[in-house]
Amino acid sequence: MSLSSTGKKAGALITEMNQPLGRYAGNALEVKESIDALSGDISKDLLEVTSSLVGALFELTGYGSFKDGKKRATEIILSGKAVERFIRWIEYLGGAPSVKVAEKKMEVRAPVSGYITHINGEQLGYLVIELGGGRRRALDKIDYSVGLRFFKKIGDYVEEGEPIGEIYYSRGNPEKFLEKFLSAYIISEKEKVTAPTLVKKKII
Repeated sequence: MSLSSTGKKAGALITEMNQPLGRYAGNALEVKESIDALSGDISKDLLEVTSSLVGALFELTGYGSFKDGKKRATEIILSGKAVERFIRWIEYLGGAPSVKVAEKKMEVRAPVSGYITHINGEQLGYLVIELGGGRRRALDKIDYSVGLRFFKKIGDYVEEGEPIGEIYYSRGNPEKFLEKFLSAYIISEKEKVTAPTLVKKKII
């Protein structure tokens, strides 16, 4: 545990960043995923990192052990109780818990059979920007409805033609988007890899 310049306790988790966390990337899609996740419909990797962050808060504040906090967070998230508080926060701040997602959607299918050995998360992030979901320049307008969905992650085996993702877009060349999505994935017909450890190191 360390102290910040303001005298507050501080800590950190070093986490896996070689692939997207959760099932979606994009503004509205990630809000939708957050609501689904807090309702109990949460992917294993998102649950692991989220509950670990709560565990770190427990340990930092002295409220309990890392293990206790992680267990408590997992129980509450999977129960669906957390979404009620989240929606109350949104409404209190003048927002609405519903989000608009781009109507145009394209499926991404595996070009070959094999194991997913690598995903370039940075490249997928730039694809979201190209879709309009982020800014290249300060005055660029953001399209909050666009983004990506991920069905498969590192370590998963896929059959040729099996869906591995989706692209939500409002404008632009869908074939170009598809090419860039697929170029972020490496699928090996021979090499088998295991899913990466999500929390690499705990600094508390």
